[in-house]
Amino acid sequence: MLGASDSEGTPSLASGASSCRILHATRRDDTTELEPPDSFACLPPVTRALMPSVSAAGASTARPHLSVVIACYNDGPILERNVIETLGVLDASGHSPELIFVDDGSQDDTPAIIERLVRAHPDRPVTCLRHATNTGRGSAVADGIRAASGRLVGFLDIDLEVHARYIVPCLKALDEGFDVATGLRMYDFTWRSVDRYVMSRGYRLLMQKTLAVPLEDPETGFKFFRRDAILPVLAETQDPGWFWDTEIMVRAFYAGLRITEIPVVFQRQFERPSTVRPIHDSLIHLRRLVAFRREAARLRRANRT
Repeated sequence: MLGASDSEGTPSLASGASSCRILHATRRDDTTELEPPDSFACLPPVTRALMPSVSAAGASTARPHLSVVIACYNDGPILERNVIETLGVLDASGHSPELIFVDDGSQDDTPAIIERLVRAHPDRPVTCLRHATNTGRGSAVADGIRAASGRLVGFLDIDLEVHARYIVPCLKALDEGFDVATGLRMYDFTWRSVDRYVMSRGYRLLMQKTLAVPLEDPETGFKFFRRDAILPVLAETQDPGWFWDTEIMVRAFYAGLRITEIPVVFQRQFERPSTVRPIHDSLIHLRRLVAFRREAARLRRANRT
């Protein structure tokens, strides 16, 4: 929230605050539209998006070069610290991004932390989206990309198991002409992370054989795009969950987008329990992979014509 609340807890804009773009996510027939509500007050306290526009002094609101999507689900213990760390990396490298927070139905204090971060950065363009229920990581990231206005747009898992410092080489690759720049995870091996290492290596081999693509690490939660190039691909991408990463990368490959995979160090963070369920998630991925095989074959044939 930008501004203060009245005595009864109803959100209000502080006197003198800049005007805001107010959005919320709605779904119809598995599609997402971003619609302006009839009024600011019609939304629940955190089910809204705020983006500062022209201030009273006439400050510029030129389209940002970069938008960073931060999809959140019960990330309260790590969110504030890791967002500040990410902004520090980007500001130090000369990038001042638009932030797109997407709270995917968190049950902890994540919404309150997002509002605190917004208040702490009043001069930074920020959009906040809140899903009433958990819709899945792919759905949350996709909504963020649609809401973004930067020429370049991307996301990173805010646990920072792949550190934000790798955003800079991804942006350099995009500025050099690539359409997609993603992390290629190199594991900082420990016995505590051997399960993730084995799962990742096994999935890569199975994905390459099943879908016939040369991608090394489509599942990494660290991807940056030229927004105008990825939007048509995003419109075709359907999976709302973790398979979204593979689907959008395969579709991007067969759409002819220029893709680079940049080596990054992956370090497990044990500060909070992982949401990955090895057996359950592996079975889901296997089913989605097999189900997507026919679509990948269709894309491959279309690419040859």
